[in-house]
Formats: sequence, C-alpha cells, structure tokens
Amino acid sequence: MKEEKATPEMGIILCSRCGEIIDTLDTEKVSVFYSLCNEPSCLEAADTKEEALA
Repeated sequence: MKEEKATPEMGIILCSRCGEIIDTLDTEKVSVFYSLCNEPSCLEAADTKEEALA
C-alpha cells in the first residue's frame, strides 16, 4: 500500500486590517492573499473607507 505524504499548505489569507489568519490554501509556492475577517471593527473600518472614497 502506498503511503500518502501530507504536503504543507503554503498559501495564507490574512485580514488586511488586523492581520488575523483567515484561512490557508494548498498552493505550489508561498503566497499571501489579503481580505477582511468577520470582526465588526474590521468590517466597520472597511465601510468607513468606502464611504470616504465615494
């Protein structure tokens, strides 16, 4: 029987406001993606920024 080796997940999704790790991804190289987490303070800050840009 073949033994499967677990490969590390080299991609990460970080909150662009607070730096919280949102998730990890199985990628071929080290990759960092940014999004917003579900913390109210991060979502409020994003809403305020969008209103200022409008």
